[in-house]
Amino acid sequence: MRFCPTTTLAKRVPTWDGVPLDVDVTLPPTGKGPWPLIVMIHGFGGDKTMFEADNARGKVVDGEFSTPTYHYNNIFYAQRGYAVLNYSSRGWGSSCGVPASRTPGSCDRGWWHMADQRYEIRDAQMLIGKLVDGGIAKADSIGATGVSFGGGTSIQLAWLRNRTRLSDGSLIPWRSPKGQRLSLAAAWPRWVWSNMPAALMPNGYFLDTETTAPAEASGPVGVMAQAVATALIEGAEITGFTAPRGADPTVDMLGWSALMLAGEPYASNMRTILKNLSTYSSVTQLSGVPAPLLLESGFTDELFPARESLRAYNLVRAQNPNGQVALQVGDLGHARGSNKLNTNVTFNNQGATYFDYWLRGVGAGVKAGSVTAMTQTCPAPTASPPPTAIPAAGGPFRASSWKALHPGAVWISSSTPRTIDSDRDNRFDVSIGQMFTPYFGTRDACLSTPMPASAYGTAYYGREVTRRFTLMGLPTVKATIAATGLYPQIASRLWDVAPDGRQTLIARGVRRLTANQHATITFQLSGNAYVFEQGHRVRLELMHSDYREVPAGLPPTFRPSNGSFTVAISKLILELPVHETPSADGQVVKPVLGA
Repeated sequence: MRFCPTTTLAKRVPTWDGVPLDVDVTLPPTGKGPWPLIVMIHGFGGDKTMFEADNARGKVVDGEFSTPTYHYNNIFYAQRGYAVLNYSSRGWGSSCGVPASRTPGSCDRGWWHMADQRYEIRDAQMLIGKLVDGGIAKADSIGATGVSFGGGTSIQLAWLRNRTRLSDGSLIPWRSPKGQRLSLAAAWPRWVWSNMPAALMPNGYFLDTETTAPAEASGPVGVMAQAVATALIEGAEITGFTAPRGADPTVDMLGWSALMLAGEPYASNMRTILKNLSTYSSVTQLSGVPAPLLLESGFTDELFPARESLRAYNLVRAQNPNGQVALQVGDLGHARGSNKLNTNVTFNNQGATYFDYWLRGVGAGVKAGSVTAMTQTCPAPTASPPPTAIPAAGGPFRASSWKALHPGAVWISSSTPRTIDSDRDNRFDVSIGQMFTPYFGTRDACLSTPMPASAYGTAYYGREVTRRFTLMGLPTVKATIAATGLYPQIASRLWDVAPDGRQTLIARGVRRLTANQHATITFQLSGNAYVFEQGHRVRLELMHSDYREVPAGLPPTFRPSNGSFTVAISKLILELPVHETPSADGQVVKPVLGA
């Protein structure tokens, strides 16, 4: 391959508003171009080097290949015949991110904008246009990919497709600096979000059986994902260039965070803030048919769980049942994601096949609507056994659609009334909540803890596993509730309890209720692909939050409500989607809630 780096601050590329970007381009070993182009966009807190390596197999860390970069780096793709664009997004790395790169004048307002279509997405389009104008990139063979922040950037590039969002919010045709019409050919967003406010403040209205973007948007303001939001703010202030509070209304992240942390009753402009993020940093408000999409999400990802890919998947298939979208799901991503080697090998090789088809016209590609899943297995790589003792992820499991991935269901039902009480913290919930809070607690998806005794103020449900089954999707809860008090909410956790009494967290979720709400509600947990063994026990907890009294420096997973409330629960059904088909013994039945 041939490597063309930006080596000094003076040689950075000014973007459309003059902010200088640190850019590298990698070319195939021979030829003059133009080549099909892949844009690789780094994650939050990273820079252009995140997906650069000195070997096609990826970066070497402690003598082992780094699994996220295995067959996912500039050299791997350049040697397959692509031009590869790696750059530091504005506000990160040497694109005004690190203090030493903030040259006066050009970097005065060079802060990051939360992957805003008017800024970061437009930056990517400008760089692509320059490469097309320079004869490096083929105008009809442009692909985009990235992880986390880069995943959010690449999915928006796909949904804009052939349009550019200007700083005033208007949309115009995407043209190169010299005026050539451009359009994205395909995208592979990884660890992605599709609706930023729903990730930061989920209200629990998402259902994988519906196209739920309108329901989510019109529902109540959600519950702050406090731990991950706190980690984002702290990380941005340390590693990037964040707009000073009040300096830029388009990205007043510090001011927005303060409003979220203050909680209920929310200021009147909270919905305006969430609408801004939904309009300019998400795809749910964008019209049109996106470029072909291969979406990757982690069930155990506490920041952008699988629902973020599923929302986009459902939107595409609602437009066209044969729309060009496919899914990759497994135990990967942020926080608790294990990111095992064979999961990344499976997904990264599939991603390469996907780009070969759409950008080079080679191979069979990935079938529209199809799903590839890998299971969570324990222990995780971060646990104590040496690498040789760590089992590979199970799979791959393949299906023609998301629905076809889980043809069966396991039910837990109860008509016994139970009550959630926001004024009843108990030491078991506090201890477990602190242990499992993302980023500030464990990063190990396989961490287990002794199962506590039931406590007043938390509702528990469970059943024994008489024959092993494979959870493969998002558990659904349907219940009749009667809430009393202000700002009620339900936090949920699903556990696998082993015969020795130790429990492992499998999935979690949150649902915002309205004051004094009496209704039958349906909501889903984050989901997983996980084998429940015979003799184990499935245990569901419903509670007000991880803990109400927040210890200093240890934010809970979901922000506790400012209100005092109880929620009476009756006629509860928990439906676990499973990979097995209905069985004669009745443990696995036909899905009803998930149909």
